[in-house]
Amino acid sequence: MAFHLIDTSTLRLTFVADKLPYAILSHTWENCKEVSFQEMVAINEDPSHPASKKSGYSKIVKTCEIAKSQGIPYVWVDTCCIDKTSSSVLNEAINAMYRWYQEAQVCYALLSDFDSGCAIESWCLQELIAPKAVLFFDAGWNSIGSKADLTSLISKITSIDRDVLVDSSSMGSVPRVTTREEDLAYCLLGIFDVNMPMLYGEGSKAFIRLQEEIIKSSNDLSIFAIYKSPSKEVDDRNDRRQSYCSLFATSPRRLYFPRVEMQVEVRHGLYSLPLNCKPSGVGPGLYARVDVGLSLHDDEEVSYAEVENAVYIIKEITPQYAIAVRSRSHDLLKALQVMQRSTSSDRWDASRQLFLTRGEKSFTGFWKVFPNFARKIDASSEVSQVPSTHYYLVCGLNHSHASDTGPFAWVRLLSFKEWTDLGNRYGILSNTANAGILSTEDTDAQLVIGSGSNSLLVTATIQLVKSEGRPLFSLELNMKENQE
Repeated sequence: MAFHLIDTSTLRLTFVADKLPYAILSHTWENCKEVSFQEMVAINEDPSHPASKKSGYSKIVKTCEIAKSQGIPYVWVDTCCIDKTSSSVLNEAINAMYRWYQEAQVCYALLSDFDSGCAIESWCLQELIAPKAVLFFDAGWNSIGSKADLTSLISKITSIDRDVLVDSSSMGSVPRVTTREEDLAYCLLGIFDVNMPMLYGEGSKAFIRLQEEIIKSSNDLSIFAIYKSPSKEVDDRNDRRQSYCSLFATSPRRLYFPRVEMQVEVRHGLYSLPLNCKPSGVGPGLYARVDVGLSLHDDEEVSYAEVENAVYIIKEITPQYAIAVRSRSHDLLKALQVMQRSTSSDRWDASRQLFLTRGEKSFTGFWKVFPNFARKIDASSEVSQVPSTHYYLVCGLNHSHASDTGPFAWVRLLSFKEWTDLGNRYGILSNTANAGILSTEDTDAQLVIGSGSNSLLVTATIQLVKSEGRPLFSLELNMKENQE
């Protein structure tokens, strides 16, 4: 990471290529009162330069004072640490902005209009979500509180979910107010971990491009589950006459993403998200999405276009340390169901029964396993009755136990009752915050499900192997009649 920082002791701009501790300033820009990159360079050469009299320079000085008092050697201020006369530098900065906020030791949020009561409402999205710690100050640099202290208030004012403020990985999208229309898309780049060139002047096309980049790296279908928020705005009357809408949203304003309801066709193992499509009338065989913001007539039936093959595109595939599920006893294709809305569901390659971990430091995979959908590989053996219940298979990688050969892998089996009891105690087990509860140091596990003659012994083992020269974890899951 290479960028300009301000030395808190000398107030001089310094270009750094190493990862150094720094604080970051979040503030509202004041026209003609901020210090540019060129002016900051001039002040470094001549401390009496006219730009040093600007109120924006006073903010820089105060930021450095606070950071220095907290033992932080550098600060980053967006007005003067980016050379905005260079389009390449500006483009790189916008794409890296979220990461810069995320890796800062602390973010100082200066609410110059705090007395107005709505200062936080239009605050920059990434500046509220990305930093580990945010300290709020009023116009006189008096402390208001921290993000941790004010989570409930910030959530109420901004409509950002509390969970998102605490953990940005649970984020979908939230309202945002920007000066330029394109920034509605650009401010979300870091949150969705995508990059794209900045093209000011493209208007609403920027948000379309953002969604196209997102679906290249994720198969999370909730991106298509957009609804218009109820509104009484007169300007929206023309929209209500439009029967159809685009597959993508044209703007994040007044949109919300409801809980996605997947349709499951168990026999073929297919999952689908209805997009409310019907013949569009613009040509034979063409379907268009019905505007879900409209109230359809009761006698109007919505038909769905059937798609035989679902295609998921992942922009970057890292086979290294993938987790492949195998079985010597059963064909598990229809029996394994990756848990939707879990922290890793978009990494599951169902056709190859492979989790693409992307070499991440921490990874947890979750499945429901339905024994009655598993087919015995040995067709000559007698097929006995199997329990109708399902159980849970969980595995993960842990780099804190990493060795020279790579990360440590673990596996765990849980009955429906065990999973339910843990869920009642800790909440949703498959989300980011609770995934660690299931972590173990065991590389093998076993579980008995059912009772009497109608019971199965399930065993699971995970180990590191080589596949085409790459390290891969093989998770073997076997089931057999319980003889005890």
